[in-house]
Amino acid sequence: MYEKDVIVTTKYGQMPSFVACPDAPGQYPGIIFYMDAPGIREELRNMTRRIAKQGYFAVLPDMYYRLGTLRFDVNRRDDEMFQCMRAAMNSLTNAKVMDDTAGLLGFIDSQDKAKPGPVGCVGYCMSGQYITAAAAAAHTPPPPSLRAPVPAPGSSPHRKPRQPRSRAGAHPRRTQRAPRKARHQARAQGVPRH
Repeated sequence: MYEKDVIVTTKYGQMPSFVACPDAPGQYPGIIFYMDAPGIREELRNMTRRIAKQGYFAVLPDMYYRLGTLRFDVNRRDDEMFQCMRAAMNSLTNAKVMDDTAGLLGFIDSQDKAKPGPVGCVGYCMSGQYITAAAAAAHTPPPPSLRAPVPAPGSSPHRKPRQPRSRAGAHPRRTQRAPRKARHQARAQGVPRH
């Protein structure tokens, strides 16, 4: 697996990003993996690696770069951390993310390992709104360069993990339903199962 920390030039400056793709010879279709509210961390790098293993040139941008280097230890989150995370999240706008996306598309186009042509995007949790805006912006002239936007549901950064609930006495039909995330993903049409 080829992986590297890179700097992507955007309208606003230098955006640190993580890139991963198969190490085998050849070119791979590009995918931008937009982060969730807690920001860049090893969990997202691992998710980027998993995307890359499926045969993609995957880029994970640090969307909070305008604020400096922000890293949240989500395992120790508390109310104060959530307030900082919320402020960082609220610093983003569709317009800023679209400007960053233009820089990311330019970066991907310049990479030897990236296959020329349309680029896909995945918006994890809070970034679902940004991939929708990116897909809409991509379908205006010039020709589309961004295709296949996929929202990836996540959990809210301020929610504590749920305690398992007993299903004793629950309606039988309720106990047979798939988990909510699986139901949501099953409804997504045209998404290949990898």
